[in-house]
Amino acid sequence: MRCSFNKSSFALFLGILLFAAPALRAQAGEQVDPFYQRLFDESKTNYELGNFAAVVQNMEIAAFGFGDSPDRLLACYIYLELAHYGLKDEDKARIYDEKIRLLNAQNRVDSLKLPESIVSKYKTLRDAFDRRAGRTSQRPPDKTTVTPPVKKEPAPSTKTEPAPSAKIQTTPSIKIRNDISPAAKAPVIPPDYLAMARQETDNNKRIVFYKRAIQDNPNNIDIYFELDDAYNKAKKYRDGAALIELLLKYYPENIPARLRLAQDWLADRSFNKALQSLTASLKMEPEHIGIHYLLGLAYIGQKKYKEALAELDIVLARDPVYKEAEVLRKLCADRIK
Repeated sequence: MRCSFNKSSFALFLGILLFAAPALRAQAGEQVDPFYQRLFDESKTNYELGNFAAVVQNMEIAAFGFGDSPDRLLACYIYLELAHYGLKDEDKARIYDEKIRLLNAQNRVDSLKLPESIVSKYKTLRDAFDRRAGRTSQRPPDKTTVTPPVKKEPAPSTKTEPAPSAKIQTTPSIKIRNDISPAAKAPVIPPDYLAMARQETDNNKRIVFYKRAIQDNPNNIDIYFELDDAYNKAKKYRDGAALIELLLKYYPENIPARLRLAQDWLADRSFNKALQSLTASLKMEPEHIGIHYLLGLAYIGQKKYKEALAELDIVLARDPVYKEAEVLRKLCADRIK
């Protein structure tokens, strides 16, 4: 039996799915998309097998989905730091070491319930980076009991000392006044714009701080994603897309960034641009379930329901419990009848 939907109700429902549904991002609070959790679990197994390249590839995507779960994100960063170090890419390992420090990991690592071997390796690597950066505090030497040297009595002098009144003062005594010494200038500490952006409640000011944070640290990919979130909150979707396109010039194979770009264009209802971005991404990762899901959304936006149905079938074949894809598939099937 054919179901009928009026245009206004369908448009309203589609709008909710496009802009309010979590899509590929993590659910609010501690609810996590099972797709990202599965990638995280597989990456842990790959790390134990020594397949560090697979850990890096999958954990980066999992970290993208764990943005609303600080503990899970922190665990991803720890595995990414260790995996990059295992690949002998110390520069990238340092990048994730700094990201972990921003999350104040030193006080929370032990509560993550990670394997003891992983925690031990992370702490050892962290301490090594501390020593190289000169952040390790110098311990005072241990106190030991030392026998004081025996003072030898000076031999009796044969010289005749002049009388006190006959002593010659060769150097005038000069008293130095400590109260007139110039005060030491306090070192100038540059502002931490990233911390300021994260603490700011005014979204427009957050955007300004994030821009300055990127100027200070252009290689920190997380700042781009956080600024993109701020742009989306302000409904400045094209500004967010332009930002992610800039990031992709330097990291063209970063799939999470490509997914962000497609989501920005979908939010802007620029469906052709979203399709162009997703088609290019599909050539890099033809089996990526998230790319197929966003392709389905883009085709729905263009009212190409047969193409959308095909993409959503691919999604459900890989993840039958993908609720958003299941609902959209039913809508597309009804439109095709």
